[in-house]
Amino acid sequence: MIEHAVDIWFCATARSGLGHLMRCHTIARALAARRPDLRIGMMTNAPTIAFEDPSETVFAEHMIVERDAMAAALQARPARLMVADTLIMPGIDTLSMRRALILREMPEQRIPDFSCGSRAWDLVLIPNPPLAWQPTIPPTFAERILHVGWIYRPTPIVPRDPARTPMALVTFGGGGNAATRQALRERIEPVLAAARNLSERDFEVFQVLGPRASEDDRLLGCDHVIEVGGALNQWLSKADVVITTVGYNTILELAQTDVPAMLVPIARNIDDQDRRARHWQARLGHRHVVGEHEHSARWLAEQLARRERRAPVDLGPSGEGAAAAGLERCLATP
Repeated sequence: MIEHAVDIWFCATARSGLGHLMRCHTIARALAARRPDLRIGMMTNAPTIAFEDPSETVFAEHMIVERDAMAAALQARPARLMVADTLIMPGIDTLSMRRALILREMPEQRIPDFSCGSRAWDLVLIPNPPLAWQPTIPPTFAERILHVGWIYRPTPIVPRDPARTPMALVTFGGGGNAATRQALRERIEPVLAAARNLSERDFEVFQVLGPRASEDDRLLGCDHVIEVGGALNQWLSKADVVITTVGYNTILELAQTDVPAMLVPIARNIDDQDRRARHWQARLGHRHVVGEHEHSARWLAEQLARRERRAPVDLGPSGEGAAAAGLERCLATP
């Protein structure tokens, strides 16, 4: 049997958002718990953000490699299995190792772009319940497809201080994307300004700057700017209202809390935030529609005045255990 320095490589992009990286980390941690004998590596195109104590990391190795060079890096450092998180990797069909894809929900017309080339994926993991997203996938795309349920970090519900000034928390992921910055200025700044004019009481707006954000990402109308690293889930329930873009990880963390949210979908290349906002709006609060900032401002002002909570969403068990079991079976398949 060939001995590999790394048994499994997780591959993801992480230049602006952190969602792919976070999901890989969550699944890798579950896999390491099942198989502590496996050496697991992480390959990304940007420095990672620590989600846990570095001394407890599950990754034996970490390589920073541009996406277009990942296939060559994997050829030089072969493993038994590579796992790509919603990643288009040029040259992937040259790899002889087993290959698995984590396919996060996206517009269905984009799915063929994630083909494994001349050979089908050995395994495709879909981190959604089947009823939430059941894409039409060609039979030649994968040998096996496994829905594992939502994959998410536990998010605590923190008791709030009723004497504190009402608080809105604005967050839009990792940051560092100029197009996102401009879109959010156009969507959120008018809502905040109109809500202050409508509100009968003072409120404070805290903006979370993501780990990839810059000073240019600061929005007008925010009273405080905070940096939380990879620990956004520890801050969500401290707010009376959360104003957020509609990324996969943020929505699942927010759903576990009792905080009403304004969902602000933005255009993404391989994501459909508007579809996700429509799916979650009834359970989480309000979906902002471009051009309707007065309507969103009224909703925001009313929420901050009433300070009412909503029911947390039961997401079911997080799916990283099922994903890890699927990857373990993939490794054992002759």
